[in-house]
Order: sequence, then structure tokens, then C-alpha cells
Amino acid sequence: MMDEIELVRSMSEEPPVPDEESRRGMAKRLTATMDSAMPQKRRRSRSALTVVLVAASLGVAGTALAHGLGVLWTDKEPIAVQFGQGDATTGGSVRISNPQARVQTAEEFAQTVAEFAPAIRLPEGHDFSAWTAHLTSDFDPQAWRREQIPMGMTFVARCQWGQAWIDSHEAADEPGMLEASTVLGQIGRSMDDAYTRDLAEQMRVGEGETVRSFVDVNCGYAGVQLGSPQQLDALVQTDLNSAAQAVLKYADSHGELAGFSAETGQGLAPQLTWGSYENSNPASPGITNLEIVDPDRALITQESESGTTFCVDIGEGGATVVRGVISEQDAQLLHEPGPGSNPQIECHAGW
Repeated sequence: MMDEIELVRSMSEEPPVPDEESRRGMAKRLTATMDSAMPQKRRRSRSALTVVLVAASLGVAGTALAHGLGVLWTDKEPIAVQFGQGDATTGGSVRISNPQARVQTAEEFAQTVAEFAPAIRLPEGHDFSAWTAHLTSDFDPQAWRREQIPMGMTFVARCQWGQAWIDSHEAADEPGMLEASTVLGQIGRSMDDAYTRDLAEQMRVGEGETVRSFVDVNCGYAGVQLGSPQQLDALVQTDLNSAAQAVLKYADSHGELAGFSAETGQGLAPQLTWGSYENSNPASPGITNLEIVDPDRALITQESESGTTFCVDIGEGGATVVRGVISEQDAQLLHEPGPGSNPQIECHAGW
């Protein structure tokens, strides 16, 4: 997933007031690109921890949100934000006042999210808390302008409705699938985003692999999974156990670990989404990454949406297995991948 802070840094420092064309461009830049290097198999849906929308009515507005405001979106307009200047709230939509102003603090960022939350429709039971917590944990006061925050929030909505469709698809819940595809299509039209409209069309015709690809690769920290930090961590540990079994199976048949790659893992454990440091895949929730592979050692990591990066260190050609966590300092290295020497990462035993 493209990091939102890096994305906004790539925008001009002093942009003009956005017209319709530039607004469309911003929306497209907040939709991550899916390319041909993407793995062909994706991880399974976490339906046990997500809300399955059973026969939900498109006319139900949901629960009132921050500061006592009622929900502003409607059946046909899930995004009730006007991306233009002005202070007035008109026609059921809220305009972005002072859109070019920098958001200076993490607290101000959270307040701005709360300001616009009633205007952006999410699946029942979901909110922006995971996304907000992630972006405010190491806040950059130069990264965000007010107008960019609701843009990012609409991306969160796309991710969460994508996961809602996946869960409904696996539960054979046709009303839930219809709701998710309908809302996502409306979001695509509201934001004038062709990619989102295309994704909604793939939902409508039942192309589950495309939807899973979007969610798995782009939606870390978008709050697509519900659950406590312990439950989210348990999901990662389950993935890493499956990954370790694949590596050990390879070691048994080849006599060493060298030669095991993300592509090998994809063949042996296709329910996971495999990446690697060498292939410039940054650490992200949902991505099972190979960090070190040599004849005697393989280190596998995966980041939890709780913020902890878990690991399995397989040594001595498969004779030893250590399950643990990566330190915060080492975890930062995993966010800056690239070809060349392997990172010097230690897996501290802990689970």
C-alpha cells in the first residue's frame, strides 16, 4: 500500500485552489495502483472478525457520529463532502473550510477526521480509528492539508467496503454483496474515480480475486479488520505459522533454505500474500515478507494492525524455529526495502 504521508509529500508544497480536474487527480492518486508484479494468489478473508452485512438495507443511515452530528450521507450519495472552498453546510453536504490550511498536530488531524466522518459512509460497525491511530502515531505536521484528509478517508471507505464484499461473498450473502458493490460504485461516481467504479463492477459480476488483490495489497491500517489488538495479532501469528510450514517443507525436500523465494512460498501457501525485502516489498499488514534467505537461515515477518511486527526465524537449515517479534527500530528498516544486502534483523523470541 502506498503510504499516505509519502503520497501527500509527493504533491506540490503550495498548490493552487483545486478545480474539478485537479480534484479528480487527487482522488486518483489516493487510489493505489495494482501492477503486474502483484502476486497471483491472495490471503484468505478474515470473516471471523469482520461484520457480515446480512440483508442490510441501503436506506439505513446508521449511528450518529462525532460531536452529536447526524449522518450526512444518503442512499445514493455515500460521500457528502464538497471538495471546494466555503464554510457553509448546504444540501446535506459539508464543504471543506480553509482547504489549504496545514494540519499542524496529531490532535488536529484526529479532530478533522471526526469533523468529516459523518459525511462518509462506512460498513456497519466500522470507523476511521485504525487509520487515524496509524497516521497520528508518528505525525508529520508538513504532510497534510485539510482538503487531503477527507480524500484519504474516502480511500478508507473503499477499502472497508471491499472487505465487506469479500466477507459477504464468502458467506453467500447476496444482499450484503449487493450493498457493498452498490455503495462502492456510488463512491467511484462521487469521487469521479474510474478505478473504483471498475472495482465495483468486478464486485457486481463476482470477480473475487480482483477485489481481494485490492484489499490485501493496498488496505493495511485502513480498519478493514475488526477485533482487539490481541485478535489482530493472532491472525498474523496464524499466517506466520503457515509460512513457516511452507519453508520447512521446502527445506525437507531440498536439504537447504537457499532458493526459497516469495514465488516459492506462493506456490506452497497460496492463501498468503507473499513479498520480500529483496523485491522491494515494504512491511505492511497482510503481507508475509521474506527478509533473509540463505542456505542456513530464513527470516519471515508480518506486521499486525496492532503495530507489532511478528517474525519466525528458521535456522540451521530448518533445524531450529524461533517465533518472536521485531524491535521497533528494526521494524523501521522493513519499511525501506530495496535490492542488495539483506537487512540485519533480529527476531526476539516472544510468542
